[in-house]
Amino acid sequence: FAFLVPSVNFQGPMERYEWVLLPQGMKNTPTICQYVVHSALIRVCSDYTKIMISHYMDYDILLCASDESQSKKCLPLFTKCLEIYGLKIAPEKIQSALPWKYLGWKLTENWISPQKLTTENSIQTLNDLQKLLGTINWIRPLLGISTETLSPVFDLLKGNSNLTSSRQLNPEAYQAL
Repeated sequence: FAFLVPSVNFQGPMERYEWVLLPQGMKNTPTICQYVVHSALIRVCSDYTKIMISHYMDYDILLCASDESQSKKCLPLFTKCLEIYGLKIAPEKIQSALPWKYLGWKLTENWISPQKLTTENSIQTLNDLQKLLGTINWIRPLLGISTETLSPVFDLLKGNSNLTSSRQLNPEAYQAL
């Protein structure tokens, strides 16, 4: 992802920057990502009109068709179009056999169910807390838990942004969980 930053009072040429990963916390990061992925996949959408492509936020893309041969036929172009834009798909992330896992759900030909969930409650670092909250965010809508209810836990994200920085659940966070 590339962007330009103008110099002060336009006294010099604009500086060009490239990100391999979009920074977290920018309000427009998901929009930028969705725009780039959309731009990359326009050709796939026009060549394969019967295939559905669903892109969620900044990392999950679901490609599905009425039969497996269509999706297998489309995959090389799909991958090539993303690579032209500098977007790579890790081969181990490609799922071609049942059940498919997508956004916390397990999908089969006949049913959809939540994925099996495990949580780690021994929080010691920011990274541990982020993993716990990531897991909780998948199930929150299913359980009817509001973000407001979990605000004491989310508040623990504030502070030092180093992934190894110390974090511990306080009594309010335990209560919220």
